[in-house]
Order: sequence, then C-alpha cells, then structure tokens
Amino acid sequence: MLGRVLAIAGLLTGALPADAIAQRAPATPREHVEIERSPLLFYLAKGEPNACGPGCSEWIAAEGQFDSGAAERFRHFLRQTSGRTLPIYFYSPGGLTDNGLAVGRMLRERGMTAGVARTIPEGCIGKSETVCRTLKRSGATLQARWRGINAGCNSSCVYALIGARVRHVPPGARVGIHTSKVPYIGEWERLFANAQLASFNLELRNYIHEMGINDDLYGAIQKVPFEKVHILSRNEIAHFRIDTSSFQETPWTVVEASPTQRASVIKLFTHAEGVRQDEFRTSLVRLSCGEPSLINVRYERELALDKGAPPKPGATTWAAISLAAGPVGLSFPKASPISKAELVDAGHVTDGRTVSTSLEILEAATSHPTIDILETDSAAELGHPPRAFKLSTLGLSTALDALRKSCGANPPVGRYVPREHRKPALRF
Repeated sequence: MLGRVLAIAGLLTGALPADAIAQRAPATPREHVEIERSPLLFYLAKGEPNACGPGCSEWIAAEGQFDSGAAERFRHFLRQTSGRTLPIYFYSPGGLTDNGLAVGRMLRERGMTAGVARTIPEGCIGKSETVCRTLKRSGATLQARWRGINAGCNSSCVYALIGARVRHVPPGARVGIHTSKVPYIGEWERLFANAQLASFNLELRNYIHEMGINDDLYGAIQKVPFEKVHILSRNEIAHFRIDTSSFQETPWTVVEASPTQRASVIKLFTHAEGVRQDEFRTSLVRLSCGEPSLINVRYERELALDKGAPPKPGATTWAAISLAAGPVGLSFPKASPISKAELVDAGHVTDGRTVSTSLEILEAATSHPTIDILETDSAAELGHPPRAFKLSTLGLSTALDALRKSCGANPPVGRYVPREHRKPALRF
C-alpha cells in the first residue's frame, strides 16, 4: 500500500485536462492533439534572418508534455549542444510539475532565454505526424518557421518559462495558469496526496520568489481550480514580471489558406501606456484578399478599459489613423464601431477599420525598414495624445509573395506609381 501511495504522490501534475484545454486551444486541433499526447521533445530549428527576433535565426524548439523524463532529456540535449547559446521556445499544455521546475532551474543556471512560440519545420508541411516526429528526432537542425501567434505555454510549462534569465512572450501567444493536483484512488492516498500538494505549493512559492517573479503570481495560480485555466492578460504578464517589454511585435505572419478561406497576413504589436507605463494594449494589422487586384488592409487596436464604464461593443469611435513607409501612405476611415477583441486579451474590445490598396503599393513599402503608424484620437472621445509606432518590414516581402499567390494577383509590372498619379479611390 505504501509503495502505491508514494508512486501516486510522485504524479503531481499541472497538465491541463482536456475540457480546460478546449477553452483556449493554442493551435489547430491536429497540432494540439499531437502536443497534448506526446512527451516533451527538443530539437534545433533555423529560420530566416531575424525569424525569432532581432539577430535571432536559430532556436531550440520544445513541444509536448512535461513527462517524467523531460528534465533528463533536456539535460542530455544541452550536453549535445554545449558551446552554443540559443533561446528555447515552448509550445506545451503542461505536465508533471517537478519536471517543469527542473527544466526552469537548468535554464536559470545557464542564463538562457526562453519564450512561447510554435515551431513549424518545413519538412513537416503536408506530411504525416509519424514522418514529422521522425524528422524532429533526427538530431539535425531543421529549417522551420517561428510562430508566436496562437502558441501556448500552460501550467507546468509556465514554471519552466519563468526559470529563464530572459523571457519572451510575443503578442498573440498565451500563457495559462491553474493549480496542480495529485491523483489518488482511496482515502489513504488522499491524505498523502494532500501532504504532497502542500509541500509542492511551498516549493513553488519559494521558486517563484527565487526566480525574481512577482509573488502575486503564486496567489493568482491558487485562485484557479485545476479543472479550469486562466490565460494571463498582457498586463498580468508584465505585472508578474514574466515579460516586461514595453514594446513587442510579431513578424509578418502568413495565415495559411484553408478549404474555406484564402491566405492572409497578420502582424501584432503590443505597447505600454499610462503614467507608469504599466497598461498594455495590443494592435493588429491584417492583409487579406479584396476585390480583384486589391488587398484589404485592416487595422484593429485595443481600446483602453477606462476605470469608469468600459467601451461598449456597437458604439462608435473617431480617430485619424495613417500608415506610412517612405513615400507610401495610407489613411483609414475615421469612424469605427467597437467590437470584441479577436487576437488580444479576452474581455477587451477593439475598434477596427479597413481600406483597400494594390499589392504593388504594399510591395513598394518593403524597401523601407519600417512602417510608421500614427493614431490621433478625437479629444472628445478618449482624450489621448497622438501615438506613433514603428513596425519592422522584415518578412513582409516573403509574406506578400504568399498573399499574391493566394489572391491570384498578377505579378508586378512596371515601376512604383508616385502618389500624385494614384487613383483617388485608394484613399492615399
């Protein structure tokens, strides 16, 4: 009996149950089922220049559950890649808590950077799960795409993440927390399970403090039942000191075509506001197929949740918003209805506006290092001063090539058309 109880007590887990995961599945069903049932796997990935951030084109991919052998496999993996300092990006539903803590401690000992992102090996696209998994286990460095949008790191994965010296949670990635539990069978096992859980909670509290994370994270974890999951808002991620970056942006990311939809391109960026720069808002730029020979450019921005009555969906906001890259300029309609946020924090609201332009105009913008966005709200509406942002154009050219193929646009002909010769209907 005692042996069975001790074995059960060692199963302290933070893996999200299936119903909790379903509340916020981090990716497509096929991908999610695969990582939910697979032991944590590590492999090397290489993408385009700056694929995983400025100056970063290679990284360690970590995906799957934190099983009983995860920490030892990671230790072995680090020995094989000794001498190389690469960031690690997690895509995991969680798992055994002791292995999450062990991996986190190894990250801290080595001063590593960790983040949340999906890794999509080129050799896996269109292939079976078996072929893809064999490729990931080959030991080779795989050509891959880095995707922060819709990536997830939950429960035990969060413990590994916060162990890193530097942490990167890109806009659109999700970090989920809840309490852990020890499974038990009968009354005697329940008593030992409760003692094991109390011991772990003390260790977790000390670990969070030791890693320099705000102690409030422990309190937040304890408020979420094991059967549920709470996705941290960007404000919480910064408040808990998981990632305090005042500005972050994703690469220009292609959302692949499906049987019912053509491909589109998305960029998310998050910025801090407020007197103490502790209020975060996320905005979205989406490029999609429009009328023949035109591309729809949609801009959605998260609205501030005023301390009084929050903005209500259906109401109208007024703002002058423009995008510019060198001589290329684009102005959006000033009026916009408020709607529920799509890719930003749950419960928040956005206003969005769309304008159409030619693909050639967007391609002309790729010759400039940044796209500048200027927002000027109506003083009567929100009272905010103008906001200006610079978005990198890295990866935009490749993304537009994919968009051209999906939209069926003709290849570019001739040279860039100066502003004064453009059609007024394009609103430049």
